[in-house]
Amino acid sequence: MASGYYPAGAEHDPNAPYNQCDPPEVEVELTMTETLTKTVPHYTNKVWCVYDEEGYGSWESDGFDPNEEWTQNYWTLEQTLQLALDEITAVRAEAERQQRQLEEHYGVRHNTIPGYFHPTEFEVKRRQHLSDAMDRVRHLKALEDALKDWEYEDREVEFNV
Repeated sequence: MASGYYPAGAEHDPNAPYNQCDPPEVEVELTMTETLTKTVPHYTNKVWCVYDEEGYGSWESDGFDPNEEWTQNYWTLEQTLQLALDEITAVRAEAERQQRQLEEHYGVRHNTIPGYFHPTEFEVKRRQHLSDAMDRVRHLKALEDALKDWEYEDREVEFNV
């Protein structure tokens, strides 16, 4: 007599779907490519408009290289990400220092929030302060991780009329 309302002889069948297990997780690498564009006003005396006899204008230039102009006058995305990473790293380090000070002030171990059965108003406030400090550090670490390990591949700067 079978138990568990399985079909006869199927309860311990390794081929039955309810006796199957998920394959083990494996680590794979993902490469994500995004394309971002940015248009900025740029002033130069190396480009001018020439009109023909019918009144149509076209742009001409004398040694105007959009890539060179961008490199000389603006931050590349790679530079911007690195500057943001440096800034976030400094802010995270300060947030961690403040968290440790708060933990010392309240007399708790690092990254722990004491629990109480019937907390007083002080204990509720203390738990909230510690939780907010830990959340801030976690948030800054996540931002820091998101800004790391980007690789520069290609940049194309076009002259728009």
